[in-house]
Amino acid sequence: IQVFTIAYNEVPPFSMSGSTGKPEGAANDFLVDILKDAGIPEVRFKHVQSLERIYEMLDRNMIDAYTLATETYPLRPELRYIVPGKPSITPTAGLVVGKNSPLRKISDPGDISNLVIGTKTGMPLTATLQKSGAKVEIIGGENPLMDCLQLVAKGRLDAVYSVIYTELEYMAGILGLSSELKTVPLPDPRLEIFTAFSPQAAEKYLSCYEASFEKINRQKPFDSYLKKYLT
Repeated sequence: IQVFTIAYNEVPPFSMSGSTGKPEGAANDFLVDILKDAGIPEVRFKHVQSLERIYEMLDRNMIDAYTLATETYPLRPELRYIVPGKPSITPTAGLVVGKNSPLRKISDPGDISNLVIGTKTGMPLTATLQKSGAKVEIIGGENPLMDCLQLVAKGRLDAVYSVIYTELEYMAGILGLSSELKTVPLPDPRLEIFTAFSPQAAEKYLSCYEASFEKINRQKPFDSYLKKYLT
């Protein structure tokens, strides 16, 4: 039996290593159920934290799939991989700020023009953020978004940004900072997040994936997978 290999990285609660070190997360669970329905019985996860490395591995057919892909990788648009016709997740981008921040709603790029905003390497910026003129700082380290949330709570950073603001709320809860922070959605259209396939895997599995995606999504929509981790 050929093993289907899925790369995953730390984007909780969508994709992450659990307390035992095994992969979990709403997007990973969702894909496993789709693949089982499609008749792919043996699935293996491979932890690869570098997003650029994941896209390189797809391009080179070193892995079969990755659950949290954009339609193209903006930093390396030449890398080849295939996405289905429909996204698996359509999250909202947003900022997390301190609970006493005057920022309550973002209607215009000028609303955030004076902020210093932290995020992690490879995070795509929405049009509102790009037009705002805000200072965006790329934070390194093992858990950059968690580090950013702690800096915001201490008043040393104005905001943290993610294209999936649910991950910031989840991390704030893990850190015990939910009462000290608040989320402000960005007004941009929802991002489309896909399960990406390597060219070889797409040729073999994409059509059966798409049929099973429709079936599983009707029976148990993605939000029900997400709810498991947020409650």
